[in-house]
Amino acid sequence: MTYQEFKAHIAEQIKDYLPPTYQDADVSVARVKKNNNQELDGLNIQLAEENICPVIYLNHYYEDYQNGRAMGNILEEIAGCRESYGVKEHFPLEKLFDFEGNQERIIFQVVGRASNEEQLSKIPHRIEQDMALIYKILLNRGEEGMATITIDYTLLERMGVDEQTLYQTAMENTVREFPMTFFAMDDVIRETLEQDLFGFSLDTLQDEEMKNFLKEVLQEQTGFPKEPSPFYILTNEQKLDGAGVLFYPGVQELVAEKMKGDYFVLPSSIHETLIVPDNGMMDFEALRTMVNEVNQSAVHPAEVLTGQVYSYDRERGCLMTAEERFSQKQQEKTGEKKGILEKLHEKKNAVQKTDLGSQKLKPEPAL
Repeated sequence: MTYQEFKAHIAEQIKDYLPPTYQDADVSVARVKKNNNQELDGLNIQLAEENICPVIYLNHYYEDYQNGRAMGNILEEIAGCRESYGVKEHFPLEKLFDFEGNQERIIFQVVGRASNEEQLSKIPHRIEQDMALIYKILLNRGEEGMATITIDYTLLERMGVDEQTLYQTAMENTVREFPMTFFAMDDVIRETLEQDLFGFSLDTLQDEEMKNFLKEVLQEQTGFPKEPSPFYILTNEQKLDGAGVLFYPGVQELVAEKMKGDYFVLPSSIHETLIVPDNGMMDFEALRTMVNEVNQSAVHPAEVLTGQVYSYDRERGCLMTAEERFSQKQQEKTGEKKGILEKLHEKKNAVQKTDLGSQKLKPEPAL
């Protein structure tokens, strides 16, 4: 089945998986411009009494279908999403202009700066390196995603607030609604292997003897762990749009404490960042190459954050690009060498002056 046939099939069959109230709904598929100027195919299932409805993107479902997922299972999930995120009433659009009414629902998300220049010109935002914080109104949320509306300059003006107020409000709400989580990548790999091998996580076992036995089985069957991974994952508990956790108050300092020093930040996607201790063994250019290779091969284009690698300087308490930090270190080394040479030169001059002074004071032999 081609992608065009897949979209048509979804639109024709979706009502069979929805309650009777949806039988007269208007079903359509439209192209929608998303993050990084990517265009996705959005399924709209709109009831007559609704003036706003969730958009369900079909692109990744087709990938699932190509990988062997049953069509019926896909349709069931799409129907469940429509039920979960639907407003199911006429939404008064004037509510969007009420800042106080939406104050508890304003959140922020991090996107790439260079890849979203056109979008950023139309919406309030805050620049962080080559990333940007944008603001949204959270209408609904569930296990599979969120229903949001991006705040543009027109909406901001109608709200009657400035970007600083928007930023403070969004930061407070996002920290509360999407708490930070930080864990070793080895933990993710281990849990995945445990699920594949045993069907459950060994952390759920109370019997320590059995747990240790199964750990040995895991090691024998998979070879895990061979060597500890230096990578850690920073995201939110929902693991959705979690790259913004990096900018939560105090998080950069907290990570530095856990890393016991400086560290690199690798933007894995808009959903998470990877943290690597800067122990002098890592080459930032190799890390940047890795990030860009992963972006091209394993991350959906609409979910790519940036191809940069960042460095956190614990002593200065600041985040910068790894390239900038490398240049800074080189200048510091040059300055240190220059300082040492200057001191040696000063010492040499002092010795020479002392010798000359001694020669002048030395009595001449009598004739």
